[in-house]
Amino acid sequence: MEVEIGKTRAEIQGDDDEQVVDFPGEKVAMSSRIRFISASDDQRVPCYRVLDDDGQSIGDSHEVSKETAVKMYCDMVTQQVVDSIFYEAQRQGRISFYLTSTGEEAINIASAAALSMDDIIFPQYREPGVLLWRGFTIQEFANQCFSNVADYGKGRQMPVHYG
Repeated sequence: MEVEIGKTRAEIQGDDDEQVVDFPGEKVAMSSRIRFISASDDQRVPCYRVLDDDGQSIGDSHEVSKETAVKMYCDMVTQQVVDSIFYEAQRQGRISFYLTSTGEEAINIASAAALSMDDIIFPQYREPGVLLWRGFTIQEFANQCFSNVADYGKGRQMPVHYG
């Protein structure tokens, strides 16, 4: 499958603003604006994006402070290390079940960072970065994965089902 990025909609449909991506079955417009649109058989929902093909911010960008960016990066790296340790523990038979979130660290951390701390979250497996951002400690992850006495679920829930 070849993904085609860079052709304008004008080259495909006669519009002169937006780029498109060639998904299987149909070309879909990209947009730097979030908007709610009604479901329609005639129009596909645009693919939202915030970076251009060169990694530069487009549209209404939101500035992230250096302190926040460093915390986001540190939490992503921490998540990778935690995944590595718990995955190895599962492979050694020390815990019964573990799913990594490899490749999903950024979306976990970024989505959590975009929310207010008083927003309610329901993270599931493959979303431990959300909990990490909210202050869940490595020890709390270990307690849950090993189903020990300090586990908030008291060992009644499968490992990596944190909620």
